[in-house]
Amino acid sequence: MQTAIYMLNHLLGDMNQTKKPTALIVGSGPGGLASALLLAHSGVDVTILEKEEKVGGRTKLVHKDGYTFDRGPTFFHYPEVIEEIFKAIGRDAHKELGLMPLDPMYRLVFGAGGHIDATSKLDEMTERIRELAGDKNAEGFEKYVLQNRKKLDFSKQCL
Repeated sequence: MQTAIYMLNHLLGDMNQTKKPTALIVGSGPGGLASALLLAHSGVDVTILEKEEKVGGRTKLVHKDGYTFDRGPTFFHYPEVIEEIFKAIGRDAHKELGLMPLDPMYRLVFGAGGHIDATSKLDEMTERIRELAGDKNAEGFEKYVLQNRKKLDFSKQCL
């Protein structure tokens, strides 16, 4: 609470003075961190407020009953978004973050038995689904991915 009061006094108290613009970002998930990077690079004095002990928002590990669950980060499946953000601030995402492709990206294990290793290679993933769940599901998966790639291409203008 003291941080919020300090920030309000800081932001409101200096409104009449000509100085560097300020921004207050609530939440340090991927969107908040990306916004902070871009704003700070453009000359804005940025403060981030986060209620959790660590940054990352929903992109964190959850530990329960001896198991570890990775709740994200989905955005790492689209490294070009991270690359563009870092390029906009004059940095190289691969050098800063040590990005490297993983294959398989992850493994899905089914309670009724069986598993599937996820890959970004559409042909290989389609065949893995075909082996696990048959032609109809493989064809549906491929159609779904191709449709969503088109949607992503259209939405990139807004990202």
